Amino acid sequence: MSVNEIGTSKPVAHPLDAFGTVEDLDCRGRRVLLRVDPFLLETLEEPVASPPAAPEPSAAPAAGVTPDASATSAPAVVPPGPPAPTLRRLLELEARVVLATHFTPELRQESGLDDVETLAARLSERLGLEVFMPDEHRGDAAVRVIQELRQGQLCVLPDLWSARGEQKNDDGFARALSSSIDAYVFDAFSASHLELASTVKLPRLVPRRALGERCRRELAVLGDVFALSRGSVGLALGGRAFAEKIDTLGEWLSRVDRLVVGGRVGLTLLAASGRAPAEASPEPERLAQARSLLARARDLGVTLTLPVDYRVQLAGDQGSLVKRPADVPAKARIIDIGPESRALFGEVLGKARHLLWWGPLGDLAHPEGADSSRELAELCARPELTSVVLGADTRRFVRSLAPDLQRGIDLVSTGSAAAQALLGGRRLPGIEAVRVRR
Repeated sequence: MSVNEIGTSKPVAHPLDAFGTVEDLDCRGRRVLLRVDPFLLETLEEPVASPPAAPEPSAAPAAGVTPDASATSAPAVVPPGPPAPTLRRLLELEARVVLATHFTPELRQESGLDDVETLAARLSERLGLEVFMPDEHRGDAAVRVIQELRQGQLCVLPDLWSARGEQKNDDGFARALSSSIDAYVFDAFSASHLELASTVKLPRLVPRRALGERCRRELAVLGDVFALSRGSVGLALGGRAFAEKIDTLGEWLSRVDRLVVGGRVGLTLLAASGRAPAEASPEPERLAQARSLLARARDLGVTLTLPVDYRVQLAGDQGSLVKRPADVPAKARIIDIGPESRALFGEVLGKARHLLWWGPLGDLAHPEGADSSRELAELCARPELTSVVLGADTRRFVRSLAPDLQRGIDLVSTGSAAAQALLGGRRLPGIEAVRVRR
């Protein structure tokens, strides 16, 4: 799907209607492969009740993923309220769920999970279910575990990232996975920009396929933001490295009305504009690119706001000082933007109706480095403003805040690279493969 399709103004149908839902699959008794991100634990509430136990498959559950004696193998009851997360809904509909995910080093760090075994154990605790794990992705043992699943039961496949054929988008691997399933649900937005066997080849081999609720939410919100006209969209940018942001900034600059830049990235732009010493920039080799970006923002009429003060820690010092950009010495540790900058950023971004935030504005590893990011999160949570949070560091920070504050933010994206591709106007292969109406 492209964002142009998501954000279309045609009244005939919403572009997401081209993708089936879990409700369309007639799940009861079917073997459904659910392709997910490791973050799915965040959407699972503790079960409030459990129906009587169902018969168990003859295959033994994986070590370490058996619930306590009070838990059963039947699906947990979902409390009334918003639509249930995809996994819980599939279990409620009595599907036989085969869950598949992958753990890159980045996803392992961001999810806080060591491996698939840890994920399976947590799922067992949250759902009150026995979770079964075959030792392999394909082959007789895997087929036997999947075929012997009862309705409303769950098995978790080994880490797909380590499977031969997954990263090569191998047709044979995809066919082996498809041989034991009746339907496919894609809910792994963070992998949607990748061409993997489980995200591109596999869904096209399965006649029944759907888009999961979490993925639909990401696409709907990001698509709406993309479709907005300039004059209402603000972008707050932080982070450690200008090099990590330059490509996306080049794509997004024409879509935003106002841009504020903090963190070390802001210092590089200040050095490029002559408002900070060149030697203070953490990336002096990027100053020419930074000057080009400043010129393009000026040509586009973007209101670009940079810090007017920084909280820094000088070499050898224990405490921190507030310095003007022109007075920041080389090798100083940038802790956060200063109090005047925080007030200025809030004033500029408060005039936007829609806000994208990518990257912490300060050094979150320092005790004094979270003030500006916390104030920005509070701004994002205002009900009159539509907000999207991007980036692994920003996402981890927001997830550490109070639940009420988190709920005020419209979308904390699970896939920064996928979101960048989508907002840059590129199609996502993993989304296109699930399309059922063209």
